Amino acid sequence: MDRRIYVIDLAIKPEDLFSERQFNKHKEMFSYKSLRSTRKSYLYWYPLILGSSYIRRDKKDYFASEYIIPQFFMHWLHSRDNTETSSVGVRYFSCASIRASKFGYNYAFITSGENISNEVCYCNKLNSVFKWTKPKYMMEFESIESLQDTLKNDSNIQNLNDETFT
Repeated sequence: MDRRIYVIDLAIKPEDLFSERQFNKHKEMFSYKSLRSTRKSYLYWYPLILGSSYIRRDKKDYFASEYIIPQFFMHWLHSRDNTETSSVGVRYFSCASIRASKFGYNYAFITSGENISNEVCYCNKLNSVFKWTKPKYMMEFESIESLQDTLKNDSNIQNLNDETFT
């Protein structure tokens, strides 16, 4: 099974580009030669980034309207991809809170429609790409880096399967 997943990164915030310090911190993300040309290109993408940054007023509301634009964009990308071998995803920054927007990102992926099994209704293709651990709580760690180190050294990282749920 081909494991290619392409992710369009819409998680670039305005402050990442319009602050010299932030731009230099994330410079490897940008393929442009100058800050000016990067900013100009960013302005073309900004309406899509803004549309992916909607903050729901009532978090208890059943309808999650903040996911509409990223999902439409992802489906449009998928419809333009003529190969059945790759998957497309979109990464955008979290709008759950100011703190979450600094630490977390949201990802949206198209599923293949092929489940792991009749009992486990997770996408077989995405499952083959991602590894899973038991949940870890960020509050138990000193920093994101220490959490990442713990995850890298976790010997129980695995793909999901029927036994995972027993």
